[in-house]
Amino acid sequence: MAYNKRRYRKRNSVTLSSTIGDLGAIANWFGPKGALITGVAGFILLYFVIPGLIQDWIDYNKAKMTGQLAAPMGKLLDDAVLRRFIRPSEWAGIATLILCSVISIWKAVTNSGLDSTEQKEASFWSRLLARFLD
Repeated sequence: MAYNKRRYRKRNSVTLSSTIGDLGAIANWFGPKGALITGVAGFILLYFVIPGLIQDWIDYNKAKMTGQLAAPMGKLLDDAVLRRFIRPSEWAGIATLILCSVISIWKAVTNSGLDSTEQKEASFWSRLLARFLD
């Protein structure tokens, strides 16, 4: 009788929360100016560019709708996309800017980077603060 050992794999979940942590890790590689530039670039991308592209896509698809249900379906599409994609993307942009600013200030004051535990804690606090600011 053969022993069948199950192999468990960690699921690959790419979320906006993991994106914030990844941008924080990238900012931690650079010096204070590089960390701040990373935060500003991440903020612009997540707060302005991605929601703008999504909104353009929604407007394009709403223009193709015809018939009696076009207006209610367009409003439903706007509300769903706003809640599920645009608002979380803006929240992630704010959290990225906060996290990278904190890393930049930390590096400027202490002349050293954050270790992985401190980086995870800073990422958690920046996401929490961004929830209140959004």
